[in-house]
Amino acid sequence: MSSFVLRQDYNELAKSVYSISGAITTVFLFTRLWAKTAKFIGLWRDDYILIGAWASLLMGNGLAAAAPTVYGYNALDGLGRGAEVHCASVTFMYLAIALSKTAFSTTLLRLTGGWIKAGIWFIIILVWALNLALMVLTWLEVCDAHFKYSTLPTKCVSAATAIWVQAGNAACMLAADIILAAMPWFVTSRVQYIPDKERWAVATCMSLVGLSGLVGIGKIVVASYIPTHEQGKVDFTYGIVAYCCIHQGEAAIYIIAQALPILRVLLQGPLESKSDSPPVEFFATIKSTKTNSPAADEVVVHGSVELLQLRSGRIVTAQSEEGRAFRKAGVLKRAGVGQGREMPVFGAAHELHSGFRLRSPNAFSAPTLSLAQTHLAIKRSTQSQPKHKALSKFLDHDGKHDMSRSKQPSVPTVDLRGTSYVTDVTVGTQSIPLLIDTGSADLWIAPSSFVCLDADDNEVPQSECGFPVLLEGDLSGGLVPDQYFSVYYGSGQFAYGPYGLEDVSLGGITVSGQQIALPSTGFIKSFTGDYSGILGLGYPGMVAARDGMAARPALNNTDPFASYDPWLFSAIKRNLTPPVFSLALNIDGGGLLGMGGAVDVPIVGGYASTPILMIDLVGEARAESHFTFYTIIADDYLVNGQSFSNMSSSTNTTSGGRFPVIVDSGYSVNILPPTLVDLYYGALNTPPQLVDIGGSSILAAPCDGEVPSFGIQIDNHVFTMSAQELLVSSMNATINGTVFCGLGIQPGVEGAGALGDPFLSSVVAVFDIGASEMRFAQRSADRSAGVVAGEAAKGSFSETSTGSSTDQVATLREAFPHARFVFPTAARRRATIYKRAFTHQWFNNWKLDPPATDREELQAPGLRETTEYLHALLHEEIGLVPGGARNIVFGGLSQGCAASLTAMLLWEGEKLGAVVGMCGWLPFAERILEQVRGGEGDDGLEDESDPFARDDEGEGGETASSPAARAVGWLREELGVPCTASLSTPFTFQQIPFFLGHGVQDDRVSVILGRRASECLSSVDSRICWKEYDPLGHWYSGEMLRDLVRFVYRETGWNME
Repeated sequence: MSSFVLRQDYNELAKSVYSISGAITTVFLFTRLWAKTAKFIGLWRDDYILIGAWASLLMGNGLAAAAPTVYGYNALDGLGRGAEVHCASVTFMYLAIALSKTAFSTTLLRLTGGWIKAGIWFIIILVWALNLALMVLTWLEVCDAHFKYSTLPTKCVSAATAIWVQAGNAACMLAADIILAAMPWFVTSRVQYIPDKERWAVATCMSLVGLSGLVGIGKIVVASYIPTHEQGKVDFTYGIVAYCCIHQGEAAIYIIAQALPILRVLLQGPLESKSDSPPVEFFATIKSTKTNSPAADEVVVHGSVELLQLRSGRIVTAQSEEGRAFRKAGVLKRAGVGQGREMPVFGAAHELHSGFRLRSPNAFSAPTLSLAQTHLAIKRSTQSQPKHKALSKFLDHDGKHDMSRSKQPSVPTVDLRGTSYVTDVTVGTQSIPLLIDTGSADLWIAPSSFVCLDADDNEVPQSECGFPVLLEGDLSGGLVPDQYFSVYYGSGQFAYGPYGLEDVSLGGITVSGQQIALPSTGFIKSFTGDYSGILGLGYPGMVAARDGMAARPALNNTDPFASYDPWLFSAIKRNLTPPVFSLALNIDGGGLLGMGGAVDVPIVGGYASTPILMIDLVGEARAESHFTFYTIIADDYLVNGQSFSNMSSSTNTTSGGRFPVIVDSGYSVNILPPTLVDLYYGALNTPPQLVDIGGSSILAAPCDGEVPSFGIQIDNHVFTMSAQELLVSSMNATINGTVFCGLGIQPGVEGAGALGDPFLSSVVAVFDIGASEMRFAQRSADRSAGVVAGEAAKGSFSETSTGSSTDQVATLREAFPHARFVFPTAARRRATIYKRAFTHQWFNNWKLDPPATDREELQAPGLRETTEYLHALLHEEIGLVPGGARNIVFGGLSQGCAASLTAMLLWEGEKLGAVVGMCGWLPFAERILEQVRGGEGDDGLEDESDPFARDDEGEGGETASSPAARAVGWLREELGVPCTASLSTPFTFQQIPFFLGHGVQDDRVSVILGRRASECLSSVDSRICWKEYDPLGHWYSGEMLRDLVRFVYRETGWNME
């Protein structure tokens, strides 16, 4: 006999194998089940299949042990007693193998799609086909076996055939085991809501199923050594006993491997009681109809669908295995979901239990609460950027308006307006201006070979696309061979081409070998000529990558989506930046992008947080298990302080104030459900009109009208938008003599929306990818003027700090850690330049085209009020700050700088530490220079009516008729600010150092006006430090901040002694 043959005492050995495998699988399986029901949402389909596999394993173990023990069955002696029991035990063993592998494959099916899912289904079918064949073979008679037993009416099967069937099955199972063992590494790498460390741990545990491959090898060896009866060596029935033990090990390995990842859950913290927190965080019912869309070659399927959001953050249908598990367990009834209100999602009515708090899938890091490591100035383009076709369709703003819109209340057709914020990105060695967009993910740049098309797909000159810069030369990393870029925008624009690898730098963060898109062909218009592509900051689940060798247009493209890490996520994974960025936009242009934390700008109060939700808004399979947009659900909306949830009727398709909205820097307006927008419009003094503004149809109101207040409640915080953000002055048109401004809130579809520029201008928005949450803080109403008060009592600044530490200035708060920052708020005034719309501004003014002398009289009333207000504020701060006036630094940005300079010329208080101004101008500069030159009129004679034109010289050296005295006297008279001190004394501003910085490429306040302000101040004997920065627009840069900080250190003498 062969050496492997089991002896007479095989019963004891077999029972030991059965007992150990049964005990171990029981411990691991029930640990998994306990943790899932206690920590997560209960059992899913794969859990039930796994329970079936475990039960089959125990049945096989029990029957195999009972056959020899109870019935005295022994394969060695061929006695028939208990043979049926033995065959049944082997059948259950095969069933355990099939079910355990099916459970494992079902888990993978929930995490993948496309061809991978099809491959997994093939493995499932193969496993069942082969194991069913073996179950049948178990009950067939083996012709040349020692013991002949059959319950199936069929001819006998030869032992050789049976052996080859067994060996073939073992070989196929071995191949399946190898594939299934490798699959977790591939699948989990694409699931974003599992942190990297946990992802690899899960993949490693699940890959332990590969050990069953060793079992498969053992089965092949055993089968090959079982000789036939004719050779007179070993009976087939006797040899198959060895298979029983091997089968049990194969099934046990799969059960244990699927239970091991639960250790990840147990290590995350104490388990929550199911009774304390219902596992269903969100419940909704979609009620709609099925209709064919005449505007697209597709069927819009609605029907009656129930949605559940699980505690893990996933949103599933009630008809899924998760949903059925809830219903079967009665969890929904215990949670009281039936008491919920109606709420819309995706344009249909839903029910929502108001007590639930929505959550995002598992975060992979704690919230990042620090300030940003890098601040980047971004400039607003005057041209709307294209928005993705899929999102346009979701918001129903693609101009086609399918049948689903006809089911809703009548809503005017408004156009989707995108906002463009531009910054320079270094790609290779070139600096390329790109749009910053949180609503897309790819970084694409037009190369020098770009083929420009018109709307009819005809090739046109490259210049018609308007790209200011084209990417030259070859990429250092070459092209990506098996993926291509293809995007289609709602405006009809499109682009497609290859991907390549190149080093990409932004704000000092360099990602080497980053995958970027190089569209070779497209209909793309950069009308203003200020951008050459887009830098998407969205999730990888939004990339426009496709699998394939030849690039094709996205419209009607059936190539499967591909995946890769865009620039931001590459930087995060390589630990080049914390997993967070932030935005502080300005409604009238410009803003800041903060990398690694929150932008350091003035805020009111603290931050509110809300989870980023994994909701499929675009109908793509990858959105089921991947983040796409930065989607949140606000708690409520307030119109004139009244809660929308209280004001809306229960019959409305949007009620309760809760529906998903995306936070997208690419929209110039907020797009919200018509039910909510109608309530807001109803509070206007005059109904809005649909007008054409810049080629887009926008609902607008008279620019000089009042607008009701509007707030968004998130995490018990209400974020309000100013009148300037609700009635956008920069979007204006004149209709029949009335100037209309675009409303910052526009209607979309019921049940969804987008928070764009008006909202993002009112808050600091923190996109915390690591914590899977958005955080918001209300911004100060004015962002242009401020006071920095150094508090010497808490420690002052070191002389050594003016050295290397100031070379890397990130924020003023970091540079002056012991200073108190005061940011006053400008009054709300009518802005003539914005068609008399109300806005927060220090004074009214007309266009700032050099020399900016047109309609100067508009400035006087506001400058008078602002000067008196700022003087009172300075006196108050001087009394509060240790060290008094010398520890005050005063200044501002843009109009805040202009107001600060005017206030300083008329300041009669103590000498301040310093005055700083950025990108500003000096009102009445030309008129002041006239006074400095002698105050002569057109006839060249001195103006004798000037009461300040005195020749006497006061004690102290400054004559009343000196250039400074004439200039200050004229300015006081012009503004109506009385003088409280004698003009014979030196002016305070002549003792204060001024720092003025300006961007050479400033398109809002020309650098010519900045130079004129410096010249004017110098002419009245002020101490001026003038700096120009190129390239820089209407904002500040790191270099400007560094120079400013050095200036303040030098002039104030602050130290840390």
